[in-house]
Amino acid sequence: PPPPPPPPPGAVPPPPPPPPGSDSAGGTAPPPPGPAAPAPQRAVKKQGAGIQEALTRRENVKIVNNRDRIVAIIGEVVSAQFDSVDAAIDWFHKTDDELTELGISGTGEDWDSRLEIKKKGGGLHFSDEERAEAKRAFAKFSALFFACTWTKSLKAIMSNAANASEFIADRNAGRPEKLKRVHDLIDTSAKSMKAIFEGDGFGPETRNMAKFGIPQSFDELRRAAIDAMRRTAESTFDVAEEEYNATNSDKKSAFAKKLGAMRSKELVDQALYIMDLATYHGASVDGTKKEMLKSWGQTLAALVPDSDQDEDASEI
Repeated sequence: PPPPPPPPPGAVPPPPPPPPGSDSAGGTAPPPPGPAAPAPQRAVKKQGAGIQEALTRRENVKIVNNRDRIVAIIGEVVSAQFDSVDAAIDWFHKTDDELTELGISGTGEDWDSRLEIKKKGGGLHFSDEERAEAKRAFAKFSALFFACTWTKSLKAIMSNAANASEFIADRNAGRPEKLKRVHDLIDTSAKSMKAIFEGDGFGPETRNMAKFGIPQSFDELRRAAIDAMRRTAESTFDVAEEEYNATNSDKKSAFAKKLGAMRSKELVDQALYIMDLATYHGASVDGTKKEMLKSWGQTLAALVPDSDQDEDASEI
């Protein structure tokens, strides 16, 4: 703002303004208030974490209440012996169900860590020796788990191949749908086998199975699964043969053959691709059938109308 006008002659000049930091009476003004201190925050626990802790406490109570039986099962796991794969699988499922009811997961946290449950007055409910035994039992039970899981997966491949063969034989099912079913089956079967035999855990777990005396028949099951893939792939030959004969029948006119040639060639090529896919994954597919499919594909390709010829005919 502009400076105040000078006082008239003879007048007493006004007092100067108070210096910064002082009040109008000449005293020192109090400093301005600082920022308010933040209000204390309550520790908020995530709802999911609270639920998990409650579940863990509940399971801990169940484990402690069934302490003697759990210790007994751990001993049974360590000493268990099996005469066959089926006997090992049956025993595993029965024991795993009982452990689950007692609050112990057969495939989750290591048992020695899971049994590290503290007492209110100090100490642990399970001794060091019992938890060491639980560690040995868990390693054996894990090997049993993989033996059961992989056996089940390989047997499923053979079961699915049998179902696919029934679908191929169904006269009401369409030929494209049949080939798609077989293609998807071989693709998923190959992925399942690769996950088992080429997975990082196959070597260590099969060595554990040998260490603990757990029977397994993976080599036999692998050969059977590959042979099931072979049979399923070769079943597409019958589908392609039906399609080829229906299109290239002597009873059909040249024009009718040309109309169906493109679709039939696609089906024959698909059947050949499926058989090549099975071969790639280790199946010994009949080479004679593959050569016949190639020959049919060439015959049908010759029947497919040439686009240039069609355009010339339309101009005429």
